[in-house]
Amino acid sequence: MGTSFEQISDVPEFQNWLQEIKLELQGIYDRTHDTFVWETINLCGKRLDGFTEKKYFIELAGKLQAIRKNIDKYYPEEKVVSELPQSQGGVFCMKWRTARRR
Repeated sequence: MGTSFEQISDVPEFQNWLQEIKLELQGIYDRTHDTFVWETINLCGKRLDGFTEKKYFIELAGKLQAIRKNIDKYYPEEKVVSELPQSQGGVFCMKWRTARRR
Protein backbone atom coordinates (compact mmCIF):
# COMPACT_ATOMS: atom_id res chain seq x y z
CA MET A 1 0.00 0.00 0.00
CA GLY A 2 1.57 3.28 -1.14
CA THR A 3 1.43 6.71 0.45
CA SER A 4 -1.23 8.97 -0.97
CA PHE A 5 -0.83 12.73 -1.13
CA GLU A 6 -2.22 15.74 -2.94
CA GLN A 7 0.16 18.09 -4.70
CA ILE A 8 -0.81 21.52 -5.98
CA SER A 9 2.53 23.32 -5.85
CA ASP A 10 3.43 22.29 -9.39
CA VAL A 11 0.18 23.65 -10.89
CA PRO A 12 0.88 26.94 -12.73
CA GLU A 13 -2.47 28.47 -11.74
CA PHE A 14 -1.69 27.86 -8.07
CA GLN A 15 1.75 29.43 -8.41
CA ASN A 16 0.28 32.50 -10.14
CA TRP A 17 -2.38 32.84 -7.43
CA LEU A 18 0.23 32.46 -4.69
CA GLN A 19 2.44 35.17 -6.21
CA GLU A 20 -0.53 37.56 -6.42
CA ILE A 21 -1.36 36.85 -2.78
CA LYS A 22 2.25 37.48 -1.73
CA LEU A 23 2.35 40.78 -3.61
CA GLU A 24 -0.88 42.04 -2.05
CA LEU A 25 0.22 40.93 1.43
CA GLN A 26 3.58 42.65 0.97
CA GLY A 27 1.76 45.88 0.18
CA ILE A 28 -0.31 45.52 3.34
CA TYR A 29 2.77 44.76 5.43
CA ASP A 30 4.71 47.71 4.00
CA ARG A 31 1.92 50.03 5.19
CA THR A 32 0.98 48.40 8.50
CA HIS A 33 3.94 46.29 9.72
CA ASP A 34 1.32 43.86 11.00
CA THR A 35 2.88 40.68 12.40
CA PHE A 36 -0.05 38.47 11.33
CA VAL A 37 0.39 39.59 7.73
CA TRP A 38 4.15 38.99 8.02
CA GLU A 39 3.51 35.44 9.27
CA THR A 40 1.17 34.88 6.33
CA ILE A 41 3.81 36.13 3.89
CA ASN A 42 6.31 33.73 5.43
CA LEU A 43 3.83 30.89 5.09
CA CYS A 44 3.43 31.75 1.39
CA GLY A 45 7.19 31.32 0.98
CA LYS A 46 7.29 27.91 2.63
CA ARG A 47 8.80 25.15 0.50
CA LEU A 48 6.08 22.65 -0.30
CA ASP A 49 6.15 18.92 -0.71
CA GLY A 50 3.31 16.62 -1.60
CA PHE A 51 2.99 15.25 1.92
CA THR A 52 2.15 18.51 3.72
CA GLU A 53 0.46 20.59 1.02
CA LYS A 54 -3.08 19.96 2.19
CA LYS A 55 -2.24 21.10 5.74
CA TYR A 56 -0.36 24.10 4.32
CA PHE A 57 -3.26 25.11 2.09
CA ILE A 58 -5.78 24.83 4.95
CA GLU A 59 -3.58 27.02 7.15
CA LEU A 60 -3.06 29.58 4.38
CA ALA A 61 -6.77 29.69 3.58
CA GLY A 62 -7.53 30.25 7.27
CA LYS A 63 -5.07 33.12 7.52
CA LEU A 64 -6.42 34.75 4.35
CA GLN A 65 -9.98 34.37 5.67
CA ALA A 66 -8.98 36.09 8.93
CA ILE A 67 -7.42 38.96 6.97
CA ARG A 68 -10.55 39.20 4.83
CA LYS A 69 -12.81 39.36 7.89
CA ASN A 70 -10.70 42.23 9.22
CA ILE A 71 -10.10 43.99 5.91
CA ASP A 72 -10.98 47.41 7.32
CA LYS A 73 -7.95 47.12 9.62
CA TYR A 74 -5.68 46.71 6.61
CA TYR A 75 -7.44 49.15 4.27
CA PRO A 76 -8.77 51.91 6.54
CA GLU A 77 -8.97 54.37 3.64
CA GLU A 78 -11.69 52.29 1.98
CA LYS A 79 -15.23 53.57 2.15
CA VAL A 80 -18.37 51.50 2.02
CA VAL A 81 -21.38 52.84 0.15
CA SER A 82 -24.74 51.14 0.44
CA GLU A 83 -27.63 51.95 -1.83
CA LEU A 84 -30.84 50.26 -2.88
CA PRO A 85 -30.95 49.72 -6.65
CA GLN A 86 -34.45 50.15 -8.02
CA SER A 87 -34.20 47.21 -10.41
CA GLN A 88 -33.02 44.53 -8.01
CA GLY A 89 -34.75 45.55 -4.77
CA GLY A 90 -31.75 44.48 -2.67
CA VAL A 91 -28.89 46.16 -0.92
CA PHE A 92 -25.93 46.92 -3.13
CA CYS A 93 -22.59 47.39 -1.39
CA MET A 94 -19.55 48.73 -3.13
CA LYS A 95 -16.05 49.29 -1.79
CA TRP A 96 -13.43 51.41 -3.40
CA ARG A 97 -9.91 52.36 -2.50
CA THR A 98 -8.83 55.94 -2.49
CA ALA A 99 -5.12 55.13 -2.78
CA ARG A 100 -4.98 52.63 -5.65
CA ARG A 101 -7.08 50.10 -7.49
CA ARG A 102 -6.99 46.57 -6.10
